[in-house]
Amino acid sequence: MTTQITPEFIFRSIHEQLAGHDDLWHIVNAPKRETWFNTETITALSQRGGDSLESGFRVYGEESYAGIAKILDEHGLSYTSPIKDGDRLRKPDFSILEAPLSESPCFSIGEAKLISPNSTGLYGEMRSDLDSQIKQIAQTKNQDGLLDQLDRARRVVPTATVFGLVFAVHRPGQCKQAIANFFFTDLARRIQGVFKDSAWVLWDKGIEPVPELQRITPLGGPFNGETSLGIGIVTTSSS
Repeated sequence: MTTQITPEFIFRSIHEQLAGHDDLWHIVNAPKRETWFNTETITALSQRGGDSLESGFRVYGEESYAGIAKILDEHGLSYTSPIKDGDRLRKPDFSILEAPLSESPCFSIGEAKLISPNSTGLYGEMRSDLDSQIKQIAQTKNQDGLLDQLDRARRVVPTATVFGLVFAVHRPGQCKQAIANFFFTDLARRIQGVFKDSAWVLWDKGIEPVPELQRITPLGGPFNGETSLGIGIVTTSSS
């Protein structure tokens, strides 16, 4: 069968899941925000997959590659065997078994990163941690950058559909750019630069704003501010 997991499908699924969150300001200013986005993505894909095991999805969160190998074995799907010791216990953010009871199930692996600049004033000068967050998109010493994760997924399960998600949060006063769309455009350019010599590309929509989640203000309490959300999707250059 042909997989349903395309960049457009992924964006539409997450968009529909997140669109009603009028508490976004509080979420992106709370701890463990990336975990929240991953959980919402798993929920979105599970709901979009439907209930049928002949055509629907089983969505797994943080299943190790050792566990994924057992799933693939059960359904007669291939992977690189034996899996290297350094890969076995790594856990992709989410993985999807599509149409598990069909004659030709498909498997997908997704990894996500949150880019949410946080700036502080020092001697009247604003300093942002955006550069350090961008480094988490590239390869890292701990091999936990988005590029590391995507390459690992492709290496361990060459037949899988592999994609990356970049959740981009704009907050005035935290970003160099006062306007969300300017931030999204600049971030897309920088991510494209990170991937320019790799097998991965940011989809042609760059960092796409989620229409209902622009300039969201606090629901209440002694808070002031606003936030906007954009989503970028990374795929192989041949996709």
